[in-house]
Amino acid sequence: MKKLLLFSLFLICGLASGQELIIEGDTMLCPNTDGTAQVANSTVYDAYQWYKKGYYSDTFEIIPGATQASFTYDWYYYDLSEIKLETKVNGVRYESNTLFIATHVWTPMYLTYEPSKDVYYDGSKGTYYLCAGSSFVLKINSPPFTENIQWYRNGQPILGANSSSYAITQAGTYSVQAAPTMCPDHIEAPGIGINVTLTKCGRNPGIELKSTTSKIDINEIKVYPNPSTNYLNVNLPEDSGLEEYTITDLTGKTLLNGTLSQNNNISTTELTPGTYIIKIAGNGNYISKLFIKK
Repeated sequence: MKKLLLFSLFLICGLASGQELIIEGDTMLCPNTDGTAQVANSTVYDAYQWYKKGYYSDTFEIIPGATQASFTYDWYYYDLSEIKLETKVNGVRYESNTLFIATHVWTPMYLTYEPSKDVYYDGSKGTYYLCAGSSFVLKINSPPFTENIQWYRNGQPILGANSSSYAITQAGTYSVQAAPTMCPDHIEAPGIGINVTLTKCGRNPGIELKSTTSKIDINEIKVYPNPSTNYLNVNLPEDSGLEEYTITDLTGKTLLNGTLSQNNNISTTELTPGTYIIKIAGNGNYISKLFIKK
């Protein structure tokens, strides 16, 4: 009798274990994609119902129409949500483990520029002036953008230009597209074309000020550290008359402006990572320089 009881208990426990409800599926999604969860164990149940709990909710709610062994969900509505499954077989109810669904996030793509004495940016025209025969390098933030990189010139793909940086030697309008490592099919672009014009450089194309009588060698003006993290220092020639500064993005939008202090220290903590132009002006003259914010 005892052996029969033990055998029956073993059979019941084995049956319950065999019907344990386990779900598995996609928990990290890319933008504009769907994920799928499904029953992982081999038991076929009589009924299925999926549930969702939002990030700010305390209770699971029925997902209408989600009554199959698998369930497909979108990246947007189910971001930062939990899902679970309830089933029945032979009148017995089972509840699954939960899955937490989230979407990959990353820093948006931006372009940076390696400063060079052979290139000058004119913020009023949105154009880079490059000394003929020279080059300057544009870079995208990589990581995260490591996949499906393609640089373009005048809207046409540049053969073999598939790395995170590109050395520009010709005039034209340049752009780039790429995808982050974790979502290689999610193509992004900075949205700003880089206009480049070649110029003859008997001298640095940035040395001439607006004044027809006053010239200052751009190399006498130091903007550092470059790249910048929290601040910029500006060293000016004595009696340059340059006192006011304006910082713009590559579209010409003014982000910061003011009067240079005695120590010529400018805070850049409000800027997001990217490439910017600082314009320093005074007495009817001005000069511009590029810098990078890390």
